[in-house]
Parts: sequence; C-alpha cells; structure tokens
Amino acid sequence: MPDLQDWHKRIELEAKATERTLANLRGGTETEERPSGAPTIVAEHAARVAAVKAATTTPAEHRESAAVANRRARGPRKEETREELLSRLLDPTLTLEETARMLEVCPTTVRRYTNRGILPHERSQGNQRRFKLSSVLAFMESQARVGPKVGEE
Repeated sequence: MPDLQDWHKRIELEAKATERTLANLRGGTETEERPSGAPTIVAEHAARVAAVKAATTTPAEHRESAAVANRRARGPRKEETREELLSRLLDPTLTLEETARMLEVCPTTVRRYTNRGILPHERSQGNQRRFKLSSVLAFMESQARVGPKVGEE
C-alpha cells in the first residue's frame, strides 16, 4: 500500500496532466485519451483530482489546523494592562517545589505551612498551590526574626 507521500506525488502528477488537458481543451478537444485507451471527460477528471487533493492533508497541515482549532477553542486572549504585566513580572508565581527549594525544606513542610495558614498561597485552576515571590520572601524574613528552626541550634 502506498504511503502518503506517494499519494501526494500521484495527485500532483494527475493535476499537471489535467492542466495539460485543459490547455488542449481550449484548443478544441473535449476528451483525453488515457494510456488504457478509455476516454474520460476532462471536467470529471479535474473534479476528482481537486476532491482528492482537498480531502488529503499532510501531517504538518493536520497539526497546524489542529493547533489553530485549539487556540480558537480557548477563546480570545485576555488583554493585560501595563500594571498587571509589571506586577506579574516583578512578583512571579512559584510552584510548591520552587518554594520548597527557596525555603530549603521539603514540599511536605511547605504544605503543612499552608494548611496551618502560616504561608499564604493561591490555588491554580488545577487546584495546585501557587505562591507569590513577595509572600515567600516575607515569610523567610519573619522566620529569620523568630530565630533558628527547631533542631538547628
């Protein structure tokens, strides 16, 4: 069974043959003789070639059309004001693991801090904990003022 590239090559050859036939048609002939000897009407042949060409897409074209459809499904992008952009860039959102690395504790400890209300956080759409850099830095300063952690003396 021929693969997709062979089909595309065949379609291109048939399209070129159709174009040549149409050029001959303008010269006065209405049918084209195929190598097998069976006459075909050029218009039907051209319509079949166009239909096959329209029905087949390359994998790259398919991926591109899927990406465009996904973007449309998500809806229009939210316009961000200048202030929102600056606050997002100057005070980024951190994941649980990034916060744990900054605090030099394990992620479970960070979860305990959030459950107790010691460390402020927000929830993402996927219900994951997200932390603002400013709140993590404030938490670190407050912990430094309190004194060393238990077991570090």
